[in-house]
Amino acid sequence: METTQFVYLGIGTNLGDRIAHITSALNELARNGIQTKRCSSIYETAAWGFEATESFYNCVFECETALSAVQLLQQIKSIETALGRSKKTSEGYESRVIDIDILLYKNEVISTEELIVPHHYLTVRNFVLYPLAELIPLKSHPVSLISFVELLKKSPDKSPIRIVKPPISFGNLCNV
Repeated sequence: METTQFVYLGIGTNLGDRIAHITSALNELARNGIQTKRCSSIYETAAWGFEATESFYNCVFECETALSAVQLLQQIKSIETALGRSKKTSEGYESRVIDIDILLYKNEVISTEELIVPHHYLTVRNFVLYPLAELIPLKSHPVSLISFVELLKKSPDKSPIRIVKPPISFGNLCNV
């Protein structure tokens, strides 16, 4: 019998119609059996780790899926490609149409060549910590055992961040 798992996916985009790209990601996840239960606000931040002309829109989706972590990663890569994400053209970070990261998978710690969960930069990036603290403030990081609201308070990231769209959820859907 398949059991469903709660997962937290980080969504980011800084090219084109950023709201449309987030909406498309939400729709593609649903089409692939990944049901979004809640959405954080959408936050705007500068690029992290590189210079970009456009700022990023970032949010977190709380999802439910029967997929294993590896199957979920494969689906996400397929969705990113379908939405127009191309292979990297250089070393390091670069602008992108869509980026979907598995931030948390259940309460598991996964470290393989293809997947690291919790995401290895989760505790030092406010564009991930703000939405996680919004959705699950008292839940503890599976490694540090510190709540996400406390991790946000201790974050070394001092980059400006602002909400561009608050969450509007109804039933099993999120209206972004």
